[in-house]
Amino acid sequence: MEANEEGESFFPTKLFGQETKRTCERIWRCLKKDKVRSIGIYGVKGVGKTTLAKLINHLLEQKTQSQVFWINVSQQCGIKGLQSDVAKVLGLDLLEERDEEKRAIALHESFKEKKDFVLVLDDVLEDVPLKMLGNPLKVGGGKFIVTSCLLETCRKMGGQRKFGVKTLEEDESWSLFVERLGNETIIPQEVEGVAKSMVNKCTSGLSLGIITLAKRLRELELDSVDEWRKALESIANEESFKGENKVCLMWNKIAEIPAGTSANCPRLTTLMLQKNYHLWKIPDSFFEHMQALRVLDLSHTCIEKLPDSVTDLENLTALLVAFCWNLRSIPTLENLMSLQELDLSGTGIQTLPESLETPLSLKCLNMYAMRWLKKIPIGILPQLSTLQRTCKVRN
Repeated sequence: MEANEEGESFFPTKLFGQETKRTCERIWRCLKKDKVRSIGIYGVKGVGKTTLAKLINHLLEQKTQSQVFWINVSQQCGIKGLQSDVAKVLGLDLLEERDEEKRAIALHESFKEKKDFVLVLDDVLEDVPLKMLGNPLKVGGGKFIVTSCLLETCRKMGGQRKFGVKTLEEDESWSLFVERLGNETIIPQEVEGVAKSMVNKCTSGLSLGIITLAKRLRELELDSVDEWRKALESIANEESFKGENKVCLMWNKIAEIPAGTSANCPRLTTLMLQKNYHLWKIPDSFFEHMQALRVLDLSHTCIEKLPDSVTDLENLTALLVAFCWNLRSIPTLENLMSLQELDLSGTGIQTLPESLETPLSLKCLNMYAMRWLKKIPIGILPQLSTLQRTCKVRN
């Protein structure tokens, strides 16, 4: 247990990393100030933002009278999905109301009844208009915490104070690794050096990677030195510890990906290229070696066409090309049987692809502001009736 400057118990659980501890204390001091209403927590994927936010959540529940409302933003589909989740934690029923503006007003009125509360939006990928979530900061006792990979997102969402979460130092990484292995798992002295090197090389100081590695080795119940050597060598060669599963390249001023490029990322599940406003071309072969890809976000780019290799991403669940004004058509989607979310809002598409007639797994189809849309093939309409999120068209 850690103690703060007043001598009281501060951390409810062991927290690794001196910088992380100091960041937690600074956030806590800010939350106790009336003038600070909104806080942003940012850092790379897997660094421990959510863990830190959960710790703050715990402190708020234990040491204050504030109600804490937690929303995981990355799992939601659009504003209505977020509104429904906020309504759920507030105990509000919005099922009968479909108009987003009226739903937002209802959320605001509900927040006013709560008075003293903290709304936590975890894992925000793009800035979310707080007005559409009930304007919690317009309520006297309301406060707001957002976690995101990007400092820019924290800024856009109005964070008064913003705190970056840094990766662990080598000794801190090792301490977390040993702690997560548990007392029952003893590392033979003969392989300790190899294990330390592997922790630093394979996890890059990211808490999530360290915890995953420790859990994997603990479950193997290793005894002999030889077993440890074989296990460490085997895991080090696994693709999951060779590269990132999620890559965020938003706001990187990427203009073009060279012709013939085919990134060898067989384990990649999420690729975020949105808001590279000058990106106009992606090679047809680019996604050939990304068969595990589940989320592809190309929103707010200048692409004129989707690469042919997109059509072979059988595990893709979300394809987002919102406000790609130059995008006039999309290829067949009939192979994307796992696709659940398709965002075509603000694109230059004139005709929806006939492949949408094929029964897909679509739950959310966004066609907002498709001002050039001229034709919806008749066979598509029966498929749209299965959507869980309202299909939106406003030209």
